[in-house]
Amino acid sequence: MLLDDLSMNFQGRSESISPMISGGIVGILDHHKTWRFTLRATPEQCVRGFSSVFDGTRSGGPLITRAKWSVKPSRSSATAVYRGRGGIIGFATLFTQRGSNEQDSAIGSEVKFEAKAEGDGTTVCHMWLSSSATNLGFTSDARFLRPYMQRVQHSLAEIDPNLSVQRT
Repeated sequence: MLLDDLSMNFQGRSESISPMISGGIVGILDHHKTWRFTLRATPEQCVRGFSSVFDGTRSGGPLITRAKWSVKPSRSSATAVYRGRGGIIGFATLFTQRGSNEQDSAIGSEVKFEAKAEGDGTTVCHMWLSSSATNLGFTSDARFLRPYMQRVQHSLAEIDPNLSVQRT
């Protein structure tokens, strides 16, 4: 009974703060997936929504897993380039060889975003991790990349609350 109550509460909260996601809940392998967003917005609005997450103009975001990014936007696409860890963890990384090595190998990783207007007034956007390094078989600094990719969904949902999201 308690497990059912927790499940119902979790589902209720996730529906109230995020749009429908096909393919399950947000997970630890999201950085390996291609995200497909469909929403009522212009490609320019979508690119701004993506860019605002990575360039820091959108408030909020991960506290522990802050990262530094540079963003190269165009009219219908953008590329976010990982520049390293930020905040307290970025400072703490200086004191560990393993953390420094992982961060160094991840610098330059890219998240790509493309938006294409459809004839029915919607725009279809795709986002994916286009380049990254691995460390011991895992994507380097994935725990710093993934939250930003997940936040793009919330940014686009602010533009269109009926946002449809698919991850494949």
